Amino acid sequence: QRLPILIGTYASPLAMAASEVAERNQVIYWEMGGISDPIVERGFKYLFRITPMGSMYGGKAVDFSKEVLAPKFGIAPDKLKVSIVHEDALYGTTCGTGAERRAKELGLNLLGRDPYSSKATDLSPLILKLKAAGPDVLIATSYIQDLLIFWKQGRELGFWPKAVLGTGGGYAMADFANAMGDDATGVFNVDNTQYLINPTFAPGAKEAAEAYQAIFKEPPRSGHSLMNYTGAQVLFDVISRAGSVEPEAIRKAALATDIAKTPMGYGVKFAPPGDKIAGQDIRAFPLIFQWQKGKQLTVWPKEAAVAEAIIPWPASQKRK
Repeated sequence: QRLPILIGTYASPLAMAASEVAERNQVIYWEMGGISDPIVERGFKYLFRITPMGSMYGGKAVDFSKEVLAPKFGIAPDKLKVSIVHEDALYGTTCGTGAERRAKELGLNLLGRDPYSSKATDLSPLILKLKAAGPDVLIATSYIQDLLIFWKQGRELGFWPKAVLGTGGGYAMADFANAMGDDATGVFNVDNTQYLINPTFAPGAKEAAEAYQAIFKEPPRSGHSLMNYTGAQVLFDVISRAGSVEPEAIRKAALATDIAKTPMGYGVKFAPPGDKIAGQDIRAFPLIFQWQKGKQLTVWPKEAAVAEAIIPWPASQKRK
């Protein structure tokens, strides 16, 4: 029996491949994790995605660098030295491209953009190159395993830029903070909504965290679970309004969705067929978080924040 709805994923390459198969078979593909832009740039009719677009993550990192970090450092934006590094598959490339494009638009001093394989076991040549360049800000996109290798070797080689802005992935996960210890404090993460956020801005996020704790007997490891919780709730609402799980009925109800606010802090409205990003939630956007003493706190924009950003990154004082 054919499944009428597929729900996924975590990694953009998986979303890219699976959604193509779903589209070919006229099956609804409900995406809640893969953020790369190309996923929604293919004109698919049966694909719907509630995450922000990957290019927004890179772009938001640059916006934050100009509006918040440059003034804090006392550096003019056009003098602020920025380096971009990212894993070289779909996810990292989308975030890196968005960061590079935005840095050029805003006139920051872009030192370079360096892709690398997430399967690499030695990133010391890249780290030494970055250390020699001396960026004020590092914008980085990594999965968790390559991230841990990068920062283990970064510490060994004394690479400490003034600020680090991750763009989701491994930077969102408690595994990162646990592995880095005190050195994680001060690291920023540009990402979909995390749990420690102003409840007025993201109503329901706190309750979702409490429900997660009650069910799994541990706190959430990242905001990925909040994204999937919210996405599932939206899907259930769509199914209820459709009165059926047949793909055409789901498509019609999904395209009629108009939600002003969710626990993510933004609403849901999908770009229609024929749009260049058909099926994308056009109300979705990422926020800025910072690791402080093992917790990932919302720090920007101000209306969503629960803490002030720590500037500079304390670990940067250890630079050799």
